[in-house]
Amino acid sequence: MNISTNFALETERIYLQSNAVIAQLVEHQLPKLRVASSSLVYRSPPNTLQ
Repeated sequence: MNISTNFALETERIYLQSNAVIAQLVEHQLPKLRVASSSLVYRSPPNTLQ
């Protein structure tokens, strides 16, 4: 293998590993989220509508 092939393989390996880490974080953190409802609602901060 030449240098550019090695670089491409290493880049792909790092990319796949980082995606796996992100997927694992999302998997572990999503159940901890607390939501008020299943529909998204924007609530303006107090005292902004005068």
